[in-house]
Amino acid sequence: MWVLVILVHLVGQVGSNLLLRRHLVDDVDPWLLATVLQTGVAVPLLFALPFVKLDTSVYTPTSWALIAAAAALAMGFLWTNVKSLQEVDAGVYSILFNLRIVFVTILGIILLSEPVAPLQMFGGLLIFLSVVTLSNKRHTMNRPGLVWGLSAALIVSLLAVIEKHLISTIGLYHYFLPAVLTSTLVMWGILIYRHAHVPWRAVATPGMGALMALKAAGAYGFTGALALGAPVSIATYISCLAVVLIVLLAAVWLRETDHMRQKLTATGLAVAGLTAILASNFI
Repeated sequence: MWVLVILVHLVGQVGSNLLLRRHLVDDVDPWLLATVLQTGVAVPLLFALPFVKLDTSVYTPTSWALIAAAAALAMGFLWTNVKSLQEVDAGVYSILFNLRIVFVTILGIILLSEPVAPLQMFGGLLIFLSVVTLSNKRHTMNRPGLVWGLSAALIVSLLAVIEKHLISTIGLYHYFLPAVLTSTLVMWGILIYRHAHVPWRAVATPGMGALMALKAAGAYGFTGALALGAPVSIATYISCLAVVLIVLLAAVWLRETDHMRQKLTATGLAVAGLTAILASNFI
């Protein structure tokens, strides 16, 4: 059952990045797009509110501070995600974003004292080389796109470390509900401030609705797969394989076919690195 759910996540992740890139090419306001993405994650929680009761006794000053940090990081990730896709192709961004696996490993070693296997280090090197392969081509990845993409990967890695701690201490729902709702309200507040009114006309379009739905599918598909018993290593591996689909579909749907040899080489290196990291969990 979890295989079907992780496939829903894969569809959501691939679709949201491709559609986001399409909107950015059409010069849609980047902050509006980031806010719509966050709203897509928040809406399902609103439907769950009447059925789930929060236990306020689980919260401590430390957990509240970490929840605030997680909310800020979530907003930072969405902004850097959008800004990177504004500068580089969807396929290039997806390869850059896979560096989060390397960053999470490093942060796990530093902050959580987690062990690291030689095969993990080799896999991380291959993923790093996939980015180097692209960065050697000036027209494939410009400096702003590289900076924004690396920032997105680093921010989401920090978020993953905080999430891991919060889920183990107060539970997924007790962390997720206040963090997501807080970040969503703040982002809408900033959007309204920037536009002086609620931009309903820009939001109430089929494209924005599809973007919210795909983002929700990507977010909850992964969580749902884990809840149904999917091993974290395998679920993460499948999630990261979105890079292959994004590179190929971006070439077909968005016509992003320039420097395809470098993109395919980088994709192959990234997949090889991910496979090495996955294998390290079973050796």
